[in-house]
Amino acid sequence: MDFAQLKKWLNKMDSILEVYSSNEEFTQTEKNLLLDYLKRIEQQIQAIQVEDEETKPIALPPVLTNAVEYTPPISKIKKEVVSEPIQPPAPEVEKISHPKSSNNTNQHQNATPSVQQAEYDHLFNHLIVTDLSAKLELMPLKSLITGMGLNEKIVAQNELFNGDKSAFDKVIHDLNQLSDFETAKAYLVEHIIPKYDWTHKDKKKSVESFLKLTWRRYL
Repeated sequence: MDFAQLKKWLNKMDSILEVYSSNEEFTQTEKNLLLDYLKRIEQQIQAIQVEDEETKPIALPPVLTNAVEYTPPISKIKKEVVSEPIQPPAPEVEKISHPKSSNNTNQHQNATPSVQQAEYDHLFNHLIVTDLSAKLELMPLKSLITGMGLNEKIVAQNELFNGDKSAFDKVIHDLNQLSDFETAKAYLVEHIIPKYDWTHKDKKKSVESFLKLTWRRYL
């Protein structure tokens, strides 16, 4: 058992409990962290090898020195020959060649929303957090407005909405009304990201910051 790692998890749990010792309310993130630590600690303890206090010797059957090994007779197995029925030749089917369409634009026009969403998935990759300490820093937001400072609002409005304040305010209002992040993601992919060209390399930092705030809104 890795005692050093076990002690490290216990210290992290103690740190979280110390922060909320003043009867502050836990968030779902801290609760999940504590449960994760408890699960890992239990797995380490379950892996400890325990020796039995008393081990009883196993009695072996006596060895017969004059025993004669009996070999049952092997009966001959008759092979039954089964003749396969003769199948009539299959009729030849004439292959009809279809002319290939020279215009492939209809394939792009008929793209489903799931295909369109997959096109912008790379914008959301930075939201996949596996480190527990990083998860602890992601505190939930009750509203996107309260989660953004004045400078963040100005930068988001200018870089992500081309300076259009009414468009910025409408998107913030719409996101605050949605119930979960997947619905918010679909809304942004369908109505906002392609319209304001959020895939442009110069907007990467601002896009990541805005999407991270949006994600925290639904934690």
